[in-house]
Amino acid sequence: LPRSMSTKKVNLAEINYNFENLSSLEGVIRLREASNKTLTACAKKYNIISYSHAAFFDCREIDKVIYMVINERINKLTIPIKFHRIIKNESPEVVLVHGINNFLQLIHLKIILGQKVKILVQHHAERPVGMLRKYLLKISSHYVDGYLFTSKKVALSLGIDEKKVFEMM
Repeated sequence: LPRSMSTKKVNLAEINYNFENLSSLEGVIRLREASNKTLTACAKKYNIISYSHAAFFDCREIDKVIYMVINERINKLTIPIKFHRIIKNESPEVVLVHGINNFLQLIHLKIILGQKVKILVQHHAERPVGMLRKYLLKISSHYVDGYLFTSKKVALSLGIDEKKVFEMM
């Protein structure tokens, strides 16, 4: 991979750690259609790279958003060191991570990127079940700068600090 995928400063890096069993970038884009519309609108003003995981590698720019699909399986116990180095090379200002259950990945990502990079986590109705997951959520929240929830009430029920919660539709 090139040292830097973009020639401009990256303002936002979007990460989806879920492995998609698809065979084309078009399939990944179709699967995440609502999110991609938001990225395309933001790309008019900001430089954006969207990272996904699937059974192939592809990297191209579509509607001013750089889409990078990594051929790497990541489970909840995997720390994707190489993947996080790719993100660090882009020097993003903000990283948006989809899903609150990526505890170990969030901790490692913040350590690799440093304090200057803001990490936002978007909640997708997942709930950490069991004491261990609730404990890991509490620890990983120290490495997260903000959470995007549809309701503060849901965030507070999960033990998330109210100061870090942003409500969105």
